[in-house]
Amino acid sequence: MSLSFVQPAYLWLLLLLLPFAGLTLLTPRRSARWRLWSSLALRTFIFVALVCALAGAQWVGRADHLTTVFMIDSSDSISPSARARAEAYIQTALTRMPTGDRAAVIVFGKEPLVERAPSDSRQWVRLTVAPPGSYTDIDRALQLALAIMPAETRKRIVLLSDGGENRGQAMNTATLARAAQIPIETVSLQGAPPSGDVVLEAVEAPASARDGQALRLTLQVRAPQATTARLRLLLDRQPVFEQQVALQAKLNRIPITVPAPGIGFHTWEAHIDASGDTVGANNVGFGFSSIQGAPKIAIVEGTPGRGSNLAAALQAAHMQVATLAPAGLPASLVGLDAYAAVVLVDVPYHSLPPATGRLLPAYVRELGHGLLMVGGADSYAAGGYLNTPLEGALPVTMRTRGVKIRPDVALVLVIDHSGSMAGDKLDLAREGAAQAFGALDDSDQIGVIQFDSTADWVVPLQKRPPSDSFLSALQGIGVGGGTDLRPGLVAAADALEKAQARIKHIVLLTDGQADANYDDVVARLKGDGITLSAVGVGEDYDPHLKDIAPVTGGRFYEARNFADIPALFFDETLRISRRGIVEHDFIPTLSFPAAALRDINAVPPLHGYNAVTPKSNAQVVLQSDESDPILAQWQYGLGRAAAWTSDLRGQWGRDWVAWQDFSRFVDQLVGSLLPVPTPSGWEAATNVEGAALVLSLRADGLDNQPRTGLHPTGRLIAADGRVIEVPLSEVTPGRYRATMSLPDAGVYQAQVVAMGPDGQIEGLAQTGAVVPPSAEYLQRDGNVGLLQALAQTTGGHFDPQPTQAWSLPPTTTRRTA
Repeated sequence: MSLSFVQPAYLWLLLLLLPFAGLTLLTPRRSARWRLWSSLALRTFIFVALVCALAGAQWVGRADHLTTVFMIDSSDSISPSARARAEAYIQTALTRMPTGDRAAVIVFGKEPLVERAPSDSRQWVRLTVAPPGSYTDIDRALQLALAIMPAETRKRIVLLSDGGENRGQAMNTATLARAAQIPIETVSLQGAPPSGDVVLEAVEAPASARDGQALRLTLQVRAPQATTARLRLLLDRQPVFEQQVALQAKLNRIPITVPAPGIGFHTWEAHIDASGDTVGANNVGFGFSSIQGAPKIAIVEGTPGRGSNLAAALQAAHMQVATLAPAGLPASLVGLDAYAAVVLVDVPYHSLPPATGRLLPAYVRELGHGLLMVGGADSYAAGGYLNTPLEGALPVTMRTRGVKIRPDVALVLVIDHSGSMAGDKLDLAREGAAQAFGALDDSDQIGVIQFDSTADWVVPLQKRPPSDSFLSALQGIGVGGGTDLRPGLVAAADALEKAQARIKHIVLLTDGQADANYDDVVARLKGDGITLSAVGVGEDYDPHLKDIAPVTGGRFYEARNFADIPALFFDETLRISRRGIVEHDFIPTLSFPAAALRDINAVPPLHGYNAVTPKSNAQVVLQSDESDPILAQWQYGLGRAAAWTSDLRGQWGRDWVAWQDFSRFVDQLVGSLLPVPTPSGWEAATNVEGAALVLSLRADGLDNQPRTGLHPTGRLIAADGRVIEVPLSEVTPGRYRATMSLPDAGVYQAQVVAMGPDGQIEGLAQTGAVVPPSAEYLQRDGNVGLLQALAQTTGGHFDPQPTQAWSLPPTTTRRTA
């Protein structure tokens, strides 16, 4: 044991003792001699103690005890029997642990977790933590082991693993351990490779091809022995090919020829299922193909025929057109990518597939495609687009500026409260009534009828009452008995016939069967100009509802998902109240020069439009006589979106569809929304390097000289629209590169985009990225060489006995007190 100081420079202060002692001795004495010397000794002791405290005095002695950190590899390449061997090894070592020594346990795979902090307990408790096993990161586990070791003991690490490292560089941390004189003992958990393990190593697919061209894919499958397997191929997650194949005991290359899947970015996913195969995670492979061809425009019609004028104009301009119903729009980014632009022609929001409504903004923002919304009675606010994801992608909001003249509405909600409506259905019906109430103006009228075998007014038809009284009345709707539609419809018809309103409408909601004893009431409604819309809830509603709603000019809605009921009430109320619709004659005026009106000097009149408000950075190209947008556009992420707020059929836009320049206008408008082409000389590429994905860009100008000084950004786009971004750095003139951690296995669309100082796209190059399953499942024989190198570098041993875990290292560790 010896004395040392953390900051010995403070010891110079002890020299102050000399003048202090001299001053004391030279001062005339006024007390006894023994009192003088005892006072001097006490003050000297206190001063020395203070100086030693400042200098960090400590007693340093030799550390005779040891802390051993056991690291157990829990990755998926470790078999259950090997993991049991590791636990038995540690259990045996703990029973031999000397008194005063300590043991810690770390379990690791993709990341390390502390199972047991350093402790002198000899008791073994079975492992409770389970880190993700899709990777083996020995490096991070060693770093954690060094961090949790106490400073006052000697130290040793015992690594139990197969050495199959596929993340990090363990030798880097081993160098630090050697510098700290901490040996790493390594115990091999390598076992025999799984028998019969068939591995799908790669899917070779053409990265690009022409539309209509047959594609040749090649699957690389490695088999340890001859066997048969079932091969399945999925295109964009849908099965397209399946057959039984014979595998030889080697690397098999299996060719598959399939027709080109259509224009756009497409993903391939192959599966191989062999009898006796023991590892499923390495039986899948991925690929991608980008099919090139003339751009295709999707025209989505809210009602058949409403997009016919637009489709004819685009076809006259030699564009490929696909006319779809809302339900026909793909519900995935890969599916939407087949279209260069999507045009929504008077489409109510609720008629779009829910996933499509959420993905269309990403289709524009992330993939760089175009979106055009065309107005009408079922579009914009009247179509239920307020506060939807699609509203965010458009250059306008659904809210109107100022007060627009619109018809007064008298609305009666006829709600089934029979026994079958008990529970969530009735609660959601109440919420739907509240949503309809919120969509009306103060000048409108509303009433609510509940019916089972009879009908009662919950809220008599009246001018829109205070919200608290209306909502309180809705709570009075209770569960009743049978189901008879007639009394509720008769009561609603009686009230609406007397009401003073330009629009009279009934919304009927039921989940049950009823006698068709109300056709005469429906005929009466039609004769009185009262429209009726019906909502069939669940699967057992009266099928006759589908017939009666169109008779009066109303609509039928099916609510198999009960949670859709409030939104249906809200959207239907907006529709019939003609929210935001303005109808009068005017000639639009040009307010911003745009490609859509190139070489067009005069435009025809319009007779109505959907009133909206432009967003702050939108470009309003045409506006009404009331300064409302008729045509607005903007850049939305990598793509462009436009809003045409009038219609393009024989109602508001009848003079436009008869106009001699209509085809040119439509061609230029839709053409301005098409994706930005990749500049000549630009090429993006991706490749996997270890545990990283590398994105690169070659950017050359038209003169074949490198484009320097760009600031491109790399982007990975998942199938669900998630985006991972990373900036690229210029590594050589005109060559840019970025590295990111590997995302989950699968196929991603990859982009490298460079934006100019004005916020416009300067260049965009696109490709794909294939992230294979983890190497954890592809190389099953471990890496004994790494284990031996770790032990040799740090002065440890390879495959030591459990008792060697407590042998004191030859180096001396000093402890402080």
